[in-house]
Amino acid sequence: MSTHRRLDIAILLTATLAGCSRREPTHTVSPPVTVRTARVSVQAMPDDVTAVGTSEASSTVDVRAQVTGTLRAIHFAEGADVQAGQLLFTIDPGPFEAALAAAQGTLARDAATLDNATSEQARYEALARDLVVATEQLEAARTAARTAAAAVAADRANVTAARLQLDKTRIQAPVAGRTGHVPVDVGDLIDAESPTAMVSIAQIAPMHVSLAVPGAMLDRIREALRTDTVRADAAVDGTGTVATDGRIVFLDNAIDPATGTIRVKVAYPNRDGRLWPGQFVSVVLHLGLAERAIVVPTEAVQQGQAGDYVFVVGVDHTVEARPVRTIATGGGLTRVSSGLRDGELVVTDGQVRLAAGMRVVP
Repeated sequence: MSTHRRLDIAILLTATLAGCSRREPTHTVSPPVTVRTARVSVQAMPDDVTAVGTSEASSTVDVRAQVTGTLRAIHFAEGADVQAGQLLFTIDPGPFEAALAAAQGTLARDAATLDNATSEQARYEALARDLVVATEQLEAARTAARTAAAAVAADRANVTAARLQLDKTRIQAPVAGRTGHVPVDVGDLIDAESPTAMVSIAQIAPMHVSLAVPGAMLDRIREALRTDTVRADAAVDGTGTVATDGRIVFLDNAIDPATGTIRVKVAYPNRDGRLWPGQFVSVVLHLGLAERAIVVPTEAVQQGQAGDYVFVVGVDHTVEARPVRTIATGGGLTRVSSGLRDGELVVTDGQVRLAAGMRVVP
């Protein structure tokens, strides 16, 4: 091929490539996503608050020995229900019975001494009136009587203390409730200074459920408490509603700024024992009726790492992921306290395909 021919081809290729490089890039426009939507509305809604809490005994008492001695008997089965005052354990009373007998013997001896000293004092008082006895002898008789009286008083205190120690060998239940594990056996030496309880008793009637509710509901809860209109239902997973007679017995003194919630405790009589310490319990607080609640279909509310949010459709058909604070859910609707306005359009189906700024077809 001639030199001129090769030069012509090179020029042609260069021109062709240059023309290609000047072509405008092609932009791919994503089609709008088809979704279902609904309007935010304002309507009357039961003023209910639903939260999951943990059941706990209304009180737990650790039973410990108050005297040291050998355990002679256990009068209940671990895990059994016991009544207040019921005998639980017996510690060998022998040493304490002996101590009581010794204290009573000392009291009897000193009481006899007191009787004699009192008689002597009376005799010297009579002789002193007749000026037959010296003043020093009278004072000695009086001192002996006072000393004997003091000894008797001390002896009586010792008898009382010894009887109390003997009584403590019979360990009774301080409260009614359900017993737990018993870590001691008959024959063990029980140390009154031991930090280990002989048994723990949990009061499960009433039972408490501790839960966190939105701080936005604080005023409504306080108003319902003031008017005594709060009802609280409890349900345990897999068993349905187990209690409908709960009442709020504790409202914390501050809202947790990290979660925006406040701690509440609800008490249930639990006479049938269906609630058990440590269960996860779903609680519905019935506070009355909210006349103008902002509500959306529950399926519109999504959960993210930063909390609940809703996709709101703008006038240009683009979506915005807007954070919301939910208060209550019921009947397919969710009540929100902030983040939405009446009449706004929200996405109820198709959120999995959306991202902020995308166009949609309602």
